[in-house]
Amino acid sequence: MAMANHLSQVSRSFSASTVALDKCYELRTYAVLPGAFPEFVSLTKEMMHLRIAHSKLIGYWLADLGALNQAVHIWEYDNFTHRKKVRANLASDQNWLDNYLSKMTKMLAYQDNSTMKQMPWCSIESQPRKEAGIYELKEMIMKPVGPHVWGDVMQRSVLTQAAAHDKRNYGKLMGAWMGDFGKSSAFYQLWNFESLDHRIAQKAEIESLPEVRETGAAVEKFMTEHVTSKALLPMPFSPLQ
Repeated sequence: MAMANHLSQVSRSFSASTVALDKCYELRTYAVLPGAFPEFVSLTKEMMHLRIAHSKLIGYWLADLGALNQAVHIWEYDNFTHRKKVRANLASDQNWLDNYLSKMTKMLAYQDNSTMKQMPWCSIESQPRKEAGIYELKEMIMKPVGPHVWGDVMQRSVLTQAAAHDKRNYGKLMGAWMGDFGKSSAFYQLWNFESLDHRIAQKAEIESLPEVRETGAAVEKFMTEHVTSKALLPMPFSPLQ
């Protein structure tokens, strides 16, 4: 009963009233050539303010575990029309093109992007549990039946975990999205932890809880075998620290 009450409180804290469902979120991943990584980091620190002037940055991280030489960033747009306008403005921003983009693209092995829709039951948090901690981006590829089928069990599973973490002052759920363009069957979770060691210990404890095991099992039948996790460290200019 106590956990049910706490879950209800967490659910209300992630209420639809705080969620803008018409927003478009873009997840971009840059794989940097290993020899160019230090230069990429230095240039990005120096010049990213030129990009942030055009649209809202949610967070910008460097992968620590789960990927090598990667930059991962999430951008928010009012809608796809807004994104198109921003992209057009960037294409005509000579300062951005000359001082960053033309130099940065030569350092990349590849780049990838996907658009995401925010889950209606989860707001995007602006304050992490621990600044200068670590972030975890989890990607789960669901069976292509759609969130109208798996959405309710996913909500219960994720919010049960969030409630257990919140009760113990452990990790913090920072956002949840479903894939749109790109990995259209993907489900994403962004978490914040004090450290990697804290995350390992806390994850083991949380996943041993009966209510977490129960709600997690309900999700498994809708999952494929593709589940990935990346440990991320925020860049100095990232709004999420």
